Amino acid sequence: MDSKEKLELKLFIERTITKTLRAANERWLSKEQLCEQFQMFTPSWMKTYGHLLPCSQAIVVDDKGIPHESRKAYPMYQIQEMIQSGQIKDLTTQGN
Repeated sequence: MDSKEKLELKLFIERTITKTLRAANERWLSKEQLCEQFQMFTPSWMKTYGHLLPCSQAIVVDDKGIPHESRKAYPMYQIQEMIQSGQIKDLTTQGN
């Protein structure tokens, strides 16, 4: 294995470990908590563009076929990584 391959392997392992640890320790925030944690996001921004951020919610369909949705939760560490990497600057409403 040459030095380039060793470096690629090292970077792959580091990314995998980081991703695994982040997923295992992810902290989920409400919209209000997200705005407090990352003050670049305001309630009005979230209302207009919040759908562009990664989020999750529970959806249960009852016996009558009616869906019931929980509030959305936003992954703090994933969004923090988007900010640190600059990926947050690449959000677009085109195609959404």
